[in-house]
Amino acid sequence: SGNILHPQTKGIMHPPQNKTDWHGIGTYHSQTFKELASFLREAGISSTWDYSECIVAFPKRTGPGTSNELEGLLQDILNDGDRQARMRSYDGNPTPVDASPRDRMREMLAGRDHLCVYNETLQQAPVFHFPGGGKYRLLIHFYAFMFFEDYRQDLWTKRFVRDHLRYVDEIQCAAARVVAAVRQKARHHGNPHGLFDSFHIRRGDLQYKDCFIEADEILDNVGNLLLEKNSTIFI
Repeated sequence: SGNILHPQTKGIMHPPQNKTDWHGIGTYHSQTFKELASFLREAGISSTWDYSECIVAFPKRTGPGTSNELEGLLQDILNDGDRQARMRSYDGNPTPVDASPRDRMREMLAGRDHLCVYNETLQQAPVFHFPGGGKYRLLIHFYAFMFFEDYRQDLWTKRFVRDHLRYVDEIQCAAARVVAAVRQKARHHGNPHGLFDSFHIRRGDLQYKDCFIEADEILDNVGNLLLEKNSTIFI
């Protein structure tokens, strides 16, 4: 539609092959995926948010100067006691969802001491790209990384993800049938409530090769955490 302009030349940019439907393009290893990612990086701003160092802060209003109050809250928090004591203070003591911005930010910071602010530059960018690989890949739950100054925006975002960013009904229902079958197996093995243990054991796509350990070693590591001696295990 001509709404995306090149950041430097201001010329109109179109996606590769002028496509608008990118469903089923495969993983980031595919050539089609790489073409789309390259276009997004060229057309907009790529994230440099490092979730291990900062939390993303969304001001309650847009426009210039809206991040000043957030930065002030951060400095006030950092000046109030040491990091470890702050983190431990929330064990069994969560902050209410409608608490003040300061109280909610204090809890979310955890071991981090910086803000990555959704500032005016990012607010005006037509494309804001999150890379699928490298240092700035988002390998974290969004609700542990994104802070909203207005708690109502925070709740709206979480509800949106809950209601829309999920598997389609066919997959959900198929998974429910599998769980029901495993529960029945667990009852057959002696658990009256159909309770079972689950393992997620990665192999082919796991880059940490020293984690490729045998079943008996896995059992030695977690045996004391299983529900019971004859626990049913779903892998």
